[in-house]
Amino acid sequence: MEGKTTLASFIIEKLQESKQGPVVYFYCKHNQPEKRTLNSIVRGLLTQLVKIDDDLLAYIYDECASVDETKLDSTSTLEELLGLAFASQNTTFVVLDGIDECGRDEETEIVNWFQSIILQSNSHGPVGVIRLLCISQRDGNLDRLLAKAPSVSLENKEHQGDIEAYTRQNAGKIRENFDITLDEERSIAQNVAKTAAG
Repeated sequence: MEGKTTLASFIIEKLQESKQGPVVYFYCKHNQPEKRTLNSIVRGLLTQLVKIDDDLLAYIYDECASVDETKLDSTSTLEELLGLAFASQNTTFVVLDGIDECGRDEETEIVNWFQSIILQSNSHGPVGVIRLLCISQRDGNLDRLLAKAPSVSLENKEHQGDIEAYTRQNAGKIRENFDITLDEERSIAQNVAKTAAG
């Protein structure tokens, strides 16, 4: 598991523990076409929300029953259903990992849709609020699309210092457990910190 995906999983776990509202997430995968489209993200989030809320499940079922079966697979129908699902919750936490793995056109469509649905939710008051976290590598396009959103970069000297301290501490534990030399301990800590890339 990559560092950013590990971070996403940790954040999801902490959000779920906080019990402040439903937490839904999606891991985009470059090598899996079914996991790098807006359609697949919307479908995945909607599936999670109806599993969390029985009342929502019944409502979405009724909505689906009233829609032509051929339209159920369309992105616009799924977007409408997910919008209804978000509106039914006080606050929904959404974590998207790896949007940069979707391709430029698809990531633009994903970000634009989420920005529009968040603007809609903010205009309706305290119900239907969406808190979105995108964890992704910087690729220029996402920087432009998310320029107005708050961001945290893991590519700076302070984070690198934290990584080095963490690896030194854990390399010491490895030395104790596996009876390796002090030089081997230092080598492990240096190699891990050097390849961590933030």
